[in-house]
Amino acid sequence: MSNQDIFIFEYISGGGFNKVNIPSSLLCEGFSMLRSLIMDFNQLSFDISTLIDERIQFLSSYLRTENIVTVKSTDSFNQRFSNMVKSSKLCLIIAPEFSNILYNLTEKALKSNCILLSQNLKLIEIGTSKIKNYNYFIKQKLPSPRTYKFDLYEDEIKIKLLIKDEMIRFPLIIKPEDGVGGEDIHIVKSNDSLNFIIKYLKEKKERSRYVIQNYVKGVDLSATLLGTANNKNKDSCYCKLLSINRQSVNFSQKRHNSEYLGGYTPYELGKPLKKKIYSYLEK
Repeated sequence: MSNQDIFIFEYISGGGFNKVNIPSSLLCEGFSMLRSLIMDFNQLSFDISTLIDERIQFLSSYLRTENIVTVKSTDSFNQRFSNMVKSSKLCLIIAPEFSNILYNLTEKALKSNCILLSQNLKLIEIGTSKIKNYNYFIKQKLPSPRTYKFDLYEDEIKIKLLIKDEMIRFPLIIKPEDGVGGEDIHIVKSNDSLNFIIKYLKEKKERSRYVIQNYVKGVDLSATLLGTANNKNKDSCYCKLLSINRQSVNFSQKRHNSEYLGGYTPYELGKPLKKKIYSYLEK
């Protein structure tokens, strides 16, 4: 093992769904991120290793590394992942933020004494919870739509009181409290619509924790940031903006649900908006 050893892992293409169907809406973007990262680290002369699901093994030729371990449907994914982080000096993890997937994989990597180049556990804990994320933004004085968490089976009256007291107003957004997959998002325009969506979600029985927030009309974007520690203030960091990314989210009235269709980068912003983003990063 040398100081240049790095394990670069992406969950969707790397065997995280080895026993179930791979979600096609996330596969293309996940593999693209893996390919781009491997390309960048290859140019820096790193010795790179990665995992790939056997069903997309034919895509291995697009990855600039010879050290590719296949994950089969009969394999233990967790064991495969653990073996890779234990044999690597550095690691970089890309994984879904729902159901504690990213948190648990990062925790395993840290326990193996692998040097982590992706998010630490504290940042993941904030980022995977929409209400913690909202509270953090408010604390940092960043503009955010008013957001409340609620339990689908316990807080229905609470939500209706918030609307009645005009703490939040139609149109509203209801979405899962954890995760950033762009799915299971619902636009609510009236009390009748609210009752229908709550009934629909209860019948689905997929989860109970949601957030409800004011709807903000606009373009769906995200920011890719590179953060470094701020030794003077442990609650903050220095951030460099790498890119603005465009996401495509489709809202289906027929299916009463949203679907993430992928995205592209970079997305070109106008100078006034770019200047405003930089001003927030400097805080």
